[in-house]
Amino acid sequence: MAPEDVYFVGVPPHWGIAYRQMKEIDVPAVRSSLPEGFLVFVPGGKNPLLTNTILRYSIAASKEIIGDDFLLGFSPHPGERPERPEDEALFAQAFAERKAMLEGIRMVGMQPFSNPERYAIADLVITTGGPNETITAAYARNPKVVYYRDDAVKAFLAESGVEGGNWFVPDYGGAHLVGPDDFAEGVRFAMSAEGKAHRLYQQEENFPLPDTWDTAPAIVDFLEKIASE
Repeated sequence: MAPEDVYFVGVPPHWGIAYRQMKEIDVPAVRSSLPEGFLVFVPGGKNPLLTNTILRYSIAASKEIIGDDFLLGFSPHPGERPERPEDEALFAQAFAERKAMLEGIRMVGMQPFSNPERYAIADLVITTGGPNETITAAYARNPKVVYYRDDAVKAFLAESGVEGGNWFVPDYGGAHLVGPDDFAEGVRFAMSAEGKAHRLYQQEENFPLPDTWDTAPAIVDFLEKIASE
C-alpha cells in the first residue's frame, strides 16, 4: 500500500467514550468509598496463563515496594473461558493457581466501574496484551500505567494479528514498559515523580488530542465515497 492510499478520517469514536469515562469520574469521591490503601489495578485478559503471570509479578512487586498499604483491584475478563474442550483442563489448573495466589491478598471489588474508570481511580495500573484503555490513558494523560511484555505476550498478540506482537502504546511512550527482568525496577520508576513526569511528556508528544472524538459521520462519509467509486 502506497502512502497516498492511506486516509486518516479520525480516531475511532469509542475512544472518545472511554476518554470521557476516564476523565469525568469523581476520583476523590469514589476513593473515599473504598478501603484505604495504595490501589493497584490489574485487568484480566482472555488468556489465563498471561493473566496469572502479570498477577504474580504485580503481587510480588507490590508487596516489596508498597508493603502493608497494598490494595489489589483485580477484574477477570468476561471472555476468559475455554473455547475448546481440550482447553478445559488448562483453564481449570490456571484458575486453581490463581485462587491460591490471591489468598490473603487485601482486595477491593472493581465491578461497579467501567475499565476506563478503573484506570482513573487506581494509584497504579499494571496490564498486558492489547487493551484499548492504554490508548485512552495516554490521551487522558494518565502517567501511572505499566505495561508488561515478554515472549509469551508477543506470541499471543502476534497470533491475534498484531504485527510483531508489540503493542504500540508503550513503544510510543504512552505507558511504562517493563519485562520479567526489570519488573520491580520499572514499577518503582512508574511510581516516582520523575517517572510520571517523563511519561506525561511522552504522552503529550506522541498522543496529541484529536480535534474531535465525534468521527463517526466522517467515517461513514468516507466509506460511502469508496462504495460509490
